[in-house]
Amino acid sequence: MTNTLQLSLLEKNDLEFVKNLRMLPEVNSFLGTFTLLNDALQAEWFEKWLHSSSTRYLLVRSPQGEKIGLVRLTDMDFINRSVCVGADIHPTFQNQGYGQQLYRQIFHLVFNDYNLHRAYLYVLENNARAIHVYKKMGFKQEGILRDAVFKHGSYKNYILMSILRSEYQASIQTQTNIDN
Repeated sequence: MTNTLQLSLLEKNDLEFVKNLRMLPEVNSFLGTFTLLNDALQAEWFEKWLHSSSTRYLLVRSPQGEKIGLVRLTDMDFINRSVCVGADIHPTFQNQGYGQQLYRQIFHLVFNDYNLHRAYLYVLENNARAIHVYKKMGFKQEGILRDAVFKHGSYKNYILMSILRSEYQASIQTQTNIDN
């Protein structure tokens, strides 16, 4: 078995895992807008995005094959060549380097396979761990969406971050030079 995380399109039999993952307080406290889901709403959501040309949800498996997370590719714009990206990793598997590995795979997918130019994301201002990973992966802060999310009784700012294909390619070149 490989040491690489495995990504595959989300399937109907993965919905229970996704619902449970996103309902964990350690995960949903950092989600922008979260709605409680039941099986019927989850199935409706699945059918809606399944037929969308601008959205992909991917299941993340550990190198050992365990379900550990979810990748979101939304608002794919093939004219302007941009995509909103996001990922959730089960708390059991956090702090093991999977976040960086996962974003390297996301970058490969969006910049090489989908041939896009820009990947962006929104992160709540209080999610310091995620912001640290995003900056380490090459995302740049573009701006702040003030009081964009009402959560736990107060408004929170969203930070908008992005990485361009050229920045991703430069980081690959730098890593190659370090490795040689």
